[in-house]
Amino acid sequence: SGVEPLTVADSADLSRLHRAFACFPDQAPWAWDGLRALGVSGQVVPTRIEAVIDEEWDLIVIGSDDFVDPYMMNLLTRITTGRIAIAGNGKPIPPSRRMLLAQLGWLPDPEWPSLHVRLSKPTLPKFDAIAPAGAGEFLSSPAPGAVGRAPELSRTSEIEHESSGSSDTLALAHDTVAKFDWQSVAQYLPPEMNALVATGIVRSLVEARPVDGRGYPIPAFVHGATDFIEPLLRPEWHALVWGTGADLEWWSSRVSTVAAILAKGAHDPAHLTGVGKVGIDVRIEPADSLGYTDLSGIDGRIDVAVIGGEEPARCADAVLGKLSDHGLVIVENADRIACAAAIGILGDAGWRRIDFWGILPQYLFQGCTSVFFKDDRHVNLTSTPDTHRSSFGPSFAQITGQ
Repeated sequence: SGVEPLTVADSADLSRLHRAFACFPDQAPWAWDGLRALGVSGQVVPTRIEAVIDEEWDLIVIGSDDFVDPYMMNLLTRITTGRIAIAGNGKPIPPSRRMLLAQLGWLPDPEWPSLHVRLSKPTLPKFDAIAPAGAGEFLSSPAPGAVGRAPELSRTSEIEHESSGSSDTLALAHDTVAKFDWQSVAQYLPPEMNALVATGIVRSLVEARPVDGRGYPIPAFVHGATDFIEPLLRPEWHALVWGTGADLEWWSSRVSTVAAILAKGAHDPAHLTGVGKVGIDVRIEPADSLGYTDLSGIDGRIDVAVIGGEEPARCADAVLGKLSDHGLVIVENADRIACAAAIGILGDAGWRRIDFWGILPQYLFQGCTSVFFKDDRHVNLTSTPDTHRSSFGPSFAQITGQ
């Protein structure tokens, strides 16, 4: 229905074609008025849009602007035969439309490049399932299209879990989501547009660590905070990170130097393997020691500091005198009672705060990441959201070229 009536009328010159227009006269009276004025309304059969999958067609013509409709893209994903042509309706066809068709499994016909033919089906990258600690046996994979269910848990077992700190029930919950048949979803929604997959939410559950959709490490912030922080970072900045060390690779690719202070016994040594040592200084200290918050060995100003893990109030106290005026302070899991004192220290020192709430990477919980700043330029941006580049991939509007 997004194709101009004039193009539909032109097809009437091809007398051996059976042609249908995917809208009825009462749905688009202006279009049918145009077909009547051109004298071809009797040569065009109205049909339902769902006919593109209910019947077999040799050629489907889609308007360039139809790609912004998620329902239309769903249908294009499910078509398995025939060819597709894009109608520009008198305007140049944006390259993003052809790229989108390719993502949906439609590539230029080798013989007629202006037509697109189904040469592949969109596929979801397969992940090697890695159970979180204590997961035990994996749940069996559910049938295509079915949602897997964890075994029923009694209230008694829930109480035992709460008191003992066991991760078994949590691991089973994560495994239920991670082992879902995401390939069945890809039949209707390309993985690039499935935010649960493309942003790494599912993969983080599978790998039991915060990663993006490609498996690269990301900070343990809620995604909204990461998206806010990322464009503010500068290549010449210096970062200080208290945490697990799992995201050092992410930081080192965006700033000049990274000083990491990790709590002894509270980090995974495997997180540090493969991290290049150029520009990265890692120190491991007992969290209750003076060395954990001793910043005397850090030369110059700190442009961005991450307070994560242990002793948030002490960390906030220690970093205040080292921060540049244009810098940022990020408090992980800021909704913890243990972070309240640190947030108060930063607020009393004149730092403004934005709280970001959302799903935490690696978990199905909601959490909060607080970002502190003094420089008003961080909230008076000159760029617009359409130009944003994210660790989590393009947005729906960016994919469709809107």
